[in-house]
Amino acid sequence: MDVLIELGDTRGAPPTHRRAPRAPSRRWRVALLLAACALLGGAAAPAHLSTRVGPPVSGHATLLGAGPLLLVVDPPTLSAYDVAAPYRAPRWRVAVPPAAGWSAEAAGDVLLLTERDQARQAVATTARSMRTGEALWRRPERVYAVGEAAVAGYDLPGLAPRWEMPVQPGELTLRACQGLVCAQDEHGRRALDPASGVVRWTWPAGARWHTVAGTRAATDALVLLQTAADGRRTLVATAGRDGPRVRGALPVGVSHCRRAGSGLACRESASRVTVWPLGAP
Repeated sequence: MDVLIELGDTRGAPPTHRRAPRAPSRRWRVALLLAACALLGGAAAPAHLSTRVGPPVSGHATLLGAGPLLLVVDPPTLSAYDVAAPYRAPRWRVAVPPAAGWSAEAAGDVLLLTERDQARQAVATTARSMRTGEALWRRPERVYAVGEAAVAGYDLPGLAPRWEMPVQPGELTLRACQGLVCAQDEHGRRALDPASGVVRWTWPAGARWHTVAGTRAATDALVLLQTAADGRRTLVATAGRDGPRVRGALPVGVSHCRRAGSGLACRESASRVTVWPLGAP
C-alpha cells in the first residue's frame, strides 16, 4: 500500500555541540568508544574502512553522488565517474554554467543537476542522460517548503487519513530510510512505520550525528558522521530498519563527504577523492 508522508516544518538545522572541559586520556577514550558501540547493538570498536582510490580533484571542486555515479563539478566541467571504479577514466564530461553550488539526484536513467545560489536556493535544474551526460531539458526552479509542525500519513490514491503523530515544537527533518521514515530533531532520532505511524526505534544520541548529503534510494539506510573522541578521526554510522550502527572510522584529514551509491566519497587530500564502500548495513 502506498503511503504519503505529510510533514509540516521540514527545515533541518545542524545540532550544536558542547566542548568538553578537558580531553580525556587515551584509556578513557577507548573505554567510552567501546561503551558507545555496546549501546548501539554490541558492535565492535570501529576499524578503518576499506578504500577505493578516486579521481584527482581541484581544491574548489564539488563532489556529488547520484545513483551509480560519482560527480565532480569543477566549472566549467562536470565529470561523471563510476562509483564502483572511481579510479578509471570518467564515463563522460560535459560543460556546466557557473553557480554558487549544486545538488544532484538520480531518477531512473535521468540525472537531475540543480544549480543553487548563495542562499542554497534552487536556481535551475538540468536533466541529463545518466549514460552519456547529454542535456535533455532545463527549467528555472525555486522551491519553498511551508506548513505546520505535524506529521501525518495518508493512503494513496485518495489521500484518506491513516495516522497522525504530534511532534514537539522546533526543527524537524524526515527522511526515508530502508522502508521507514526517520525523523530527526534536537531531542534525537527515531524511526516510524509509514503505514501505521508506530515508532520502531529511538536514538537520543543521534541528534549529535550529521546526515551525509547525497542521492540514495528510499530502501537505503542513512549514513551519518560524528567526530571521534580523539577529536581527529570521523566515525561513520548507518541508521535504517534495524536501528543505528557504528560502521567504522575514517582516517585523519578526510573531509567533504557525500553519498556515492552505497558508499561514501570524501576528500582525503586537497587533490584526491577516496570512496569507502559500506555494503549492507
